[in-house]
Amino acid sequence: MTQHLGFFTRRICFFAVLIAAGCTDGIIGDPAGPPAGPSDGTGQPVVPPPPTPAPSTPSALDGHWYLDVAGRRVTVSITAPRDIPMRGNLSDDGAATTARGLTNLAFDATRQELAFSEQRGAGDFVHYRLRPRDGVTTGRFAATTAPTAPQDPTAFAGQLVGWRDETFSTAIVPRVFDILIGGRQRAIVRIDRSSPDGGFMGRFKAYATAEVLDEQLSEDIEVTAWDGQTLRFVRPTAPMQDQFTGTAAGRAISGTVTTSDGATQAFTGARAEVLGHGLGARSVKGTQEWQARTRDRLAWLMMAGNPAPLSLRATEIGRYMPIPEASVSTNRDDSLALWPAAYQLQELYLDATLPSPSGGAPLSRREHGVLAVPTTAAPASGFPVAIAINGHWGSAWRTFDPQGGIYWYGDSFARRGFVVIAVDVGHRPLGDRQSLYTDIPDGDDPAAGNGNHPAIKDPGLDSQWEEDGERAWDVMRGIDYVLARPDVDRQHVTVVGLSMGGEVTEWVGAIDQRVQTIIAAGAPPDLSVMRYHGNHPCWAWLRGDAREFFDPGDLDGLAAPHTFVRETGLVDGSFSSLSTPFAGDKQSIRRVQPVFDVLGGRLVHYLHYDAHTFHVGELAWGTTAAPLGVTTPMEVTRLPDAPWSTAWEIDESTEVLTPSLYNEVQP
Repeated sequence: MTQHLGFFTRRICFFAVLIAAGCTDGIIGDPAGPPAGPSDGTGQPVVPPPPTPAPSTPSALDGHWYLDVAGRRVTVSITAPRDIPMRGNLSDDGAATTARGLTNLAFDATRQELAFSEQRGAGDFVHYRLRPRDGVTTGRFAATTAPTAPQDPTAFAGQLVGWRDETFSTAIVPRVFDILIGGRQRAIVRIDRSSPDGGFMGRFKAYATAEVLDEQLSEDIEVTAWDGQTLRFVRPTAPMQDQFTGTAAGRAISGTVTTSDGATQAFTGARAEVLGHGLGARSVKGTQEWQARTRDRLAWLMMAGNPAPLSLRATEIGRYMPIPEASVSTNRDDSLALWPAAYQLQELYLDATLPSPSGGAPLSRREHGVLAVPTTAAPASGFPVAIAINGHWGSAWRTFDPQGGIYWYGDSFARRGFVVIAVDVGHRPLGDRQSLYTDIPDGDDPAAGNGNHPAIKDPGLDSQWEEDGERAWDVMRGIDYVLARPDVDRQHVTVVGLSMGGEVTEWVGAIDQRVQTIIAAGAPPDLSVMRYHGNHPCWAWLRGDAREFFDPGDLDGLAAPHTFVRETGLVDGSFSSLSTPFAGDKQSIRRVQPVFDVLGGRLVHYLHYDAHTFHVGELAWGTTAAPLGVTTPMEVTRLPDAPWSTAWEIDESTEVLTPSLYNEVQP
């Protein structure tokens, strides 16, 4: 374990005053396991697990299912009459082949599993096991030479994901299409109602040319026709006044683009963001229903339905004084002098068990975390709670380090009298994600306990969870733990993170309704741009394309009616190559604004004069003569100031919204 005696371990042993446990080699992040005994001294789980979320609606099986079968796109058509057995067929999308009839078609009501087989050729069979839920599905498949499905569950090694057309095409809006123009330019087209009485609005954003990032600003478009099949719109701001005419069929769309000089070219595309809220406002009931069903569907796709832990136990490893202020990160703009470090740190393990995705034996999961508890008396209502989430090459420990670079917000919240829980988030071992990326082989900060995070999976199979689903689930177990304390205010819970931590913050705020304030700093605003921007692919899905289901703005809309703060650096090019990289965040905020307008809550775009950093706005920093306080784009810039204008996206003018970010989170 001496290889784990890194920066944090050495410094804590040397400088910190040890309060309870001994500081020994490998105490931080020891994979051999913690000492016996739970931290509460009772031998009992630290918190009764919350109930497992139930499906919003029963699954409908009949209709057209669009599946991504390990990159192979197929359409499965099922007829499920009441009086005769189900029947169906399967066709390969874009292939001039006859649809093949399905065999072995059956639905297991106990397992809620749809099974069928297809014969692709002589001695070439594929057997499917789908787990549909409210119009979306995950599943597995096995390729064999036999017409009957194998009995061995590990034979179903392939994975798939998909959605049902009839569920998401009942209404003709909202619609999002990811299109390819002239075989070169990629763009996103969004369409929605402009008013409940009729009429349409739309937006167009080009993001790549010839498979190279070529992000352009978002444009309002004039939608002249849309009936669910025929689409016509004009790009008024385009130099050639491009006019699009297309026909939608199933998930696909195709048509032509005609410019003002009469030139034409073809475009093709497919549905995207099928879980998205759209551009316009819905009724209160409609918005709440969208939130509930979207949470449930995303949890099914990302995290096997977000199961409650079967058990959760905490083991304290040691207690320490705050990390000394040998130096302070130059990124900090909070007042350390006014808020001394009056708190203690507790390092701990959280050990959870959870249901097997395939119905096997329960699975075990260990998480490493750090808890900060104020040494002052608790308020009558209890201490407010903060959950600090690290980003790349960070750790739970690093969020409490005054000189810890960019992840110092755990220490900042602890100084303000919050009980702060930080749970390590990071990356799976190479074997569980090497098809997506191969860097960070040993974890983000292994010396401080944040090594690799084994995937949640059954023996002999790869994981049915996506990485962001696992990260969010781990963080929510930290919330379970801290909210079981008798000295906290369960009505005042904040989650905060930067970079990948901001990304996970969005997921936690979207899924876990116990959180009242969400602060996502340096979080991705546009997945289509990220695909070509060279960003780390930790956000991507192993099964299918995440962009087919959502965009970050949809996650942010699930936070209403709570407080959602999106922090953006004025010069942060982390997720965009535009000269104004904050434009994507403005676009995202504009899309989510209708949700907050309907449900209430607080939506804040904190546009500060820095880069990929976290700020609170209390002190002057750097060499830029920036205003103090939380600065936000001028109100006039949130919507076009003239018909079809894009000036609002690149306007750098801001106004001070509040003196400190803590004004958004204090009771």
